[in-house]
Amino acid sequence: MCRLLLARSSLHILERIVEVPVFAPDGQLHSSPGYREASRAYYHPATGLVVPEVPIVPRVEDVARAKALLLDELLGEFPFVSQADRAQAMALGLLPYVRDLIGGPTPNHLIEAPVAGSGKSLLAQALLLPGVGIHLGIVSQVTEDEEWRKLITARLKEGRPVILIDNVTRPLESGVLASALTATTWEDRILGKSENVSLPVRCVFVTTANNPVLSTEIARRSVRIRLDPRVDRPWQREGFKHPDLRQWAEEHRGELVWAGLVLVRSWLAAGRPRPAIKPLGSYEDWSLVVGGVLEVAGIAGFLGNLEELYEASDLEGGCWRQLVGAWWEEYTGREVKASDLFELAQGVEGLDFGGGSDRARRTSFGMQLRKQRDRVIGEYRILAAGKEQRASKWKLELAHGSLFDERKGEPR
Repeated sequence: MCRLLLARSSLHILERIVEVPVFAPDGQLHSSPGYREASRAYYHPATGLVVPEVPIVPRVEDVARAKALLLDELLGEFPFVSQADRAQAMALGLLPYVRDLIGGPTPNHLIEAPVAGSGKSLLAQALLLPGVGIHLGIVSQVTEDEEWRKLITARLKEGRPVILIDNVTRPLESGVLASALTATTWEDRILGKSENVSLPVRCVFVTTANNPVLSTEIARRSVRIRLDPRVDRPWQREGFKHPDLRQWAEEHRGELVWAGLVLVRSWLAAGRPRPAIKPLGSYEDWSLVVGGVLEVAGIAGFLGNLEELYEASDLEGGCWRQLVGAWWEEYTGREVKASDLFELAQGVEGLDFGGGSDRARRTSFGMQLRKQRDRVIGEYRILAAGKEQRASKWKLELAHGSLFDERKGEPR
C-alpha cells in the first residue's frame, strides 16, 4: 500500500489510503479505485484482491454465509472467554470498513489472556489482515509520556491504519496515550524542527497483553477481548482446522472482505437502526455504528463485559476502592488529614507512593489524594474539608447523599 499522504489544499483533503472497499460517511461503498471526496480516502486495491459483488440489500443467505466465514472459519477456534469477547473481536474486524461512518474516536481494543501463547497476536493479525493487510504499526510499550508522544506522532505521520501495542508487560498508564484514544485530530511539534503538525486520528488502536494492569484513564477507553485456552502450554496445541491461519486469511482475503461488507450493508439497508445498548462514554458514535451492525447480524454480547474489564484491569481504581472502604470504616464521616489516611494507604497493596524518603512518599500520597477531590469511588464521594494549621482536611460522604449533618458532623 502506498504511504499515506496528508494533503490539505483548495482541491481535496486526503485523510487515508485504503486497499479494500470501505463505506463513506453517506453510506455509499467506495469500491472503485481512486479518490472519493465523500470519504476523503483513496482506494488503491491490494495486488490480486478480488472482492465478490456486495449486494445492495443482502439476502438472509448472504448474511448467514458472511457470519460463517467470519465467526466459524476465521474466529471459530479462538478460545473466547464469553460472548462479549467474541462480539468485541468482530467489532475490531469490522472497524476498517466502517471507520468513515464514525465521526468520533474509537477505543483501544485490548486483546488479553492469562498466559503467553494463547493466540493474542494471531487474533489481532487475523482480524485486521482482511481490512488493512500487513500494514500494522506494531510498537512496543514505552513508559514516558514524551516517548508516547513521539511514537504516536510518528505512526500517524506514516499513515498507519493500525497502531498495535504488542505484548504489554508493565502497567499501561499514559496521559498522552489516553488523549490520543479520544482525539480526532493530533497536534504535535515535529522532532528537531520549530513547526507543528496536525494529523487526523483515523487509525485503529489495539493492545495485546497477559493479564494487563491499566490506569483508570486507559481502562475506560478500552474494550476487552479475552482468550483463555485453559491448558498449561497453549502454544503446543495442535489439530486446528486452519493450521496456518494467516496464510488461510491471505488466500481468502477477498471473501473475508466481502463478508465484512455484507454485514455492514445489511445494517445500512435496514435503515441504520440504533442498537439496544448503552453506548461507551466518549465513543458514542462508534458504539452505535458497530453495535448496530452486530445487532442486525444477530451477534450478541457487544459491550457486555465492561465491568469485568474494570474489575480485573483497573488496578488504580481497585486500590482506591479498597482505601475508601477502610477510610469509611475507620473514620466514617469525620474530617481527617492526609497524614491520617497515609497510615491506612500503606496497607493497600498496589498504591504507588513513589520512591525516596518517608516525607517524599507522604507528599506523593497527598498529591494523589488531591486528584481524587469530588470523585465518587464505590459508594463514597471524597470531599475537601478546608484546612487546619495549613494542612488540608478531607472527609467521605455517601455518594447519594450524606447521612451526616454537615453543620454538626453527627448522624441525622
